[in-house]
Amino acid sequence: EIRARAILAAKVGLPISISCEVSPQMREFERFNTVCANAYVRPQMTGYLDRLQTRLKDHGARCPVFMIHSGGGLISVETAAEFPVRLVESGPAGGAIFAAWPLVYATAFSGFYWAMLAVLWALFFRPVGFDYRSKIDNTTWRKTWDWGLFVGGAVPPLIFGVAFGNLFQGVPFHFDDSLVSTYTGSFWGLLNPFALLAGVVSSAMITMHGGMYLAHRTEGDVQRRAIRGATLAAVTMVAAFAAAGLWLRFGGIDGYAIAAMPATDALPDPLAKTVVRSAEAWWANYARYPAIWLLPITGIASALLAVWQVRRGWTLTAFVFSSLSIVGVIGTAGASLFPFVMPSSTHPGSSLTVWDSVSSHLTLTLMFWATLILMPIIIVYSSWAYRVMRGKVTVEQIRANEHSAY
Repeated sequence: EIRARAILAAKVGLPISISCEVSPQMREFERFNTVCANAYVRPQMTGYLDRLQTRLKDHGARCPVFMIHSGGGLISVETAAEFPVRLVESGPAGGAIFAAWPLVYATAFSGFYWAMLAVLWALFFRPVGFDYRSKIDNTTWRKTWDWGLFVGGAVPPLIFGVAFGNLFQGVPFHFDDSLVSTYTGSFWGLLNPFALLAGVVSSAMITMHGGMYLAHRTEGDVQRRAIRGATLAAVTMVAAFAAAGLWLRFGGIDGYAIAAMPATDALPDPLAKTVVRSAEAWWANYARYPAIWLLPITGIASALLAVWQVRRGWTLTAFVFSSLSIVGVIGTAGASLFPFVMPSSTHPGSSLTVWDSVSSHLTLTLMFWATLILMPIIIVYSSWAYRVMRGKVTVEQIRANEHSAY
């Protein structure tokens, strides 16, 4: 195809699309359809992008122009003009997700692509598992879907915890002068010891919370098993959470600190700051704002109080303390990283912060008012749903509704 294009280009002088570049995948039908669509749209897209760049320059814009492709990332105008089919569905892909953290999303999904894909695959098992588990009265059938539900519940918190663990160590990426990010790591590199420890914290935390809720909604043997599981998960979470803190303090993982940067209300530019790494950087926020120590204290103390409460039979207060523990643990991670959202291990100056990776003031304002209006509606609806489903779930209820109660 490349040789044929070279011969034709010398004779006809027209832009030529070839399938090995537009859609380099198996199956000729998909390649043929995609390259035909690309060739058909290419002249119109090239003209549109030329006019867009001309008008931007006429209005004084001198910055490079990028387009959102269908995967949600960024591509140059030249690439978009050559492969316009890659812009299909770029609006839905980029509109909502790019709203608050455009650079974080584009960069994170380059590095964590396979990890996020694993989360998506795992989540497929949950709605399907709940729907099909009781379709057939067969032990093997139900156990198979039980394992599917387990995978759907266990994989996401583990991977999110691993992702947080990698944020503390820094993600191997950097920006060029046009703010195009390049990720230099691998999927297996994400599964390092500290990141896996963070995954244990996340998994145990979610298991503790789920166990506390299950203990509140059940009775008898199921409740006793839920209490034992929640207790084990809470103790594991506290131990792993403390171990992660000690590892950051004494394990040689340097933190990130900004040595120089533009004003926080200036136009965002991730490359305009100077970032240094040091072992003491993790504790700078705690020294500057001692009240932050309440977050890790809350994370540990609330988990232990939840265990104490649930073992005394006070399941509702145990669930409340479990919720507070989650707030403390996640808050500790955020407070320790602040102001960094996604540090870079290979080029610290490319690290993304809360000031240089966010959207415009107008976008954030619109999101604020949308949240202010929609959040009460969500709270009311969720409260109503939990009120309808209130009460204990008993074995008798499940046996009486074995095909409708999952």
